[in-house]
Amino acid sequence: LRDPITDDLVTVATAGIPEEDAYVLKGHRTPLKALEPLLSQEFRAERSYLIPHGHKVWANIAPEHFYTPAQNASQKGWQPDDALLTPLLTQSDETIGLLSLDLPKTGMPPSDHDIEAVGDFASAATWAIERVRAHRSLAEYNRRIEDFITLTSEELAKTSDVNALG
Repeated sequence: LRDPITDDLVTVATAGIPEEDAYVLKGHRTPLKALEPLLSQEFRAERSYLIPHGHKVWANIAPEHFYTPAQNASQKGWQPDDALLTPLLTQSDETIGLLSLDLPKTGMPPSDHDIEAVGDFASAATWAIERVRAHRSLAEYNRRIEDFITLTSEELAKTSDVNALG
């Protein structure tokens, strides 16, 4: 997910990778700007970006900014340096996160159907994240109103007590 203060992408969840890799990745921060070359129209596939191994763009990406799974590369299949990135975009086109699919179970590049499904999942994830954030925001707003009412009531009670002494 994107940290709106630093504009870093922070790894908050992993799946399908070795536990030791997941442990290292959790909390890892990557500046969103560092990955912008990978989010070029040249690599656009539906709502995602499919970046092939060996492409010259990889020379512009620092190794610490991108996870490369350990696997045996096959001649025809998915290569360790291939990437499928899908931004989590709000209705206003704000990037709130990024899905990075790195190691397909089939060992093959994703089909058009797979890429479309990942885009649908990203849309659903974005919607869920926005709902959680809206709920938290509303809860915080309600807490502040309650604090204000409590403080105002206490102040009114003090004023009433002073007036009663008269």
